[in-house]
Amino acid sequence: QFTRNADKAKTSDMVLEAWINALLSGPRTHVVNALSNTINSFWIPLENTVAAGFGAFRRNDKVYFGEGFGRLFGMAQGAKDGLALAVRSFRTEVPSSPGMKIEARRYQSIPSVVLREGRENLKVGGVPVPLTGELVIGGRQLRLPGRALMASDEFFKSVNYRSELWALAIRTGKDKGLSGDALATHIRQFVDSPPENYARKAHDAAAYATFTNPLGSSGRAVQRIVSNHPTARVIAPFIRTPTNIFKFATERTPLGLLMRGVRENLKGVNGRAARDTQMARIALGSTIMAGIATLTFEGHVTGASTLDSAERATLRTTGWAPYSVKIGENYYSYKRSEPLGMLLGMAADFAEISKYIAAGERDRLATMIVAALSENVMSDTWVRGPSELLEAVKEPERHGKWFIQKLAGTVIPTGVSHVAQEMDPVWRDVQTALDAIKARIPGKSRELPPVRNIWGEVEVSGGGVGPDMLSPIFTSREQNNPVADEAARLKMGIRKPPRKIQGIDLTPEQYSEYSRVAGQGAWDMLNGIISSPQWRDFPDGVKEDIFNRAIQFNRELAGMKVAPEAYTEAAMAKIVRDLQMFGLETGFLGVER
Repeated sequence: QFTRNADKAKTSDMVLEAWINALLSGPRTHVVNALSNTINSFWIPLENTVAAGFGAFRRNDKVYFGEGFGRLFGMAQGAKDGLALAVRSFRTEVPSSPGMKIEARRYQSIPSVVLREGRENLKVGGVPVPLTGELVIGGRQLRLPGRALMASDEFFKSVNYRSELWALAIRTGKDKGLSGDALATHIRQFVDSPPENYARKAHDAAAYATFTNPLGSSGRAVQRIVSNHPTARVIAPFIRTPTNIFKFATERTPLGLLMRGVRENLKGVNGRAARDTQMARIALGSTIMAGIATLTFEGHVTGASTLDSAERATLRTTGWAPYSVKIGENYYSYKRSEPLGMLLGMAADFAEISKYIAAGERDRLATMIVAALSENVMSDTWVRGPSELLEAVKEPERHGKWFIQKLAGTVIPTGVSHVAQEMDPVWRDVQTALDAIKARIPGKSRELPPVRNIWGEVEVSGGGVGPDMLSPIFTSREQNNPVADEAARLKMGIRKPPRKIQGIDLTPEQYSEYSRVAGQGAWDMLNGIISSPQWRDFPDGVKEDIFNRAIQFNRELAGMKVAPEAYTEAAMAKIVRDLQMFGLETGFLGVER
């Protein structure tokens, strides 16, 4: 009785299983997973070739140049096996090894019902007709996203397993001094029947390449805490994979020297071949980062650009996008091509930080370095959920409402929200938990007013390369907006209008109209000013003052239009006087109000 009860799924297990699969239901999630695994599959043979250069003049216990090509052949062989493994794991929901990207206290918690048990499929021309035989309905369908993710990982594990086996076969053969037919025979026998210890090494390498390898003691302790507390799972649904991605990227930078495993490899604790491989990882990663830093200086790659969120919002109105590659007038995001994206992001951020050093702001250097690392780490690891919770607890007025809204929105499966975004690419103003749910439902999102930028323009998703629902590469295009360009040049952090006028709360519809009137009015006024010949004669400090005053005056005018009941007659008269005085001071507004 105790054993039966211990194995029985709890309600919380079922709810968490449904919720996690809902999070994974977006097609883009699976494209990102496949993209990351593909990058890794080709990245490792490249590192292998670099590692061979470090030990080129040694006789043995080294990486050989032939291993890189052997890995490519092994990948092709592993792809054939991988397809069969992927199909089998998708059908049976059983992986070939325990390491998985989905982390749950109990798998297959939601039961399924078997209909028409034992009935065989009808066949037409020998081909089974779907839905005509035995049917299994329930948890099996709800777990489709998790099954698809498992199948994808099974394919890439097979690819990397065979890749590693071929490398080990070549290495062990050449260490014995074999060549020609003798080496070919050794490789074939080794790959077909690998010794147990080498098979384990290949399995470990496959898990490492797909980010499903077990965590260290600290990571496992966190996993246990989260597993035993369903509420914690809501805050941090995934731990193993994002942590492994972070470690994978970090050990390919000089920061990897802070990791014990990296230091042990460099000391030769795990053999000279492991030392050469570790040196190759750091050398190749650092070389790529140096190249990205150069491109960042030249304006072809972007990082976060600034720590100030308002200044970043001003930059976005020009069409600029963070963590992107700029080609012509278009920006293409690289943020979701992990772990390569993390390397690129850190390189771009450090390059942008160096501008502050040149400007004599060395006192801010430490803060900026920590912020740059946080920007790349917090958005990609299990730290993100807990950090957002801590912010909500620390500043409930500022972050608490947003945290609850974000959590409420996850009630709607990600795949459904992607359909909603495809049908309605406009960003919607979310103010309640119900709004967060509405914004992710096709057809219902249009009931919410649009989000507007500081110039009153409706904010729209820029789309991606290829089908938006599948593409993890988001795009943006330069707007050729003279007012936005000038505000960005002045490094102005222009915040959006407050949601209150004279202490009175605005409804979402009022706020949208208020933002439109105020933003467009400020743009019209400033466009007239900056296009005049006198503008270039003003110092930047005066220009900033004119921008701020024009924005403030137009917000006051918009407030009187949208919520006149909030203003007394004296307050209205003062605004008019201030506006007239502003016009007299500049002398070339050319705009009548």
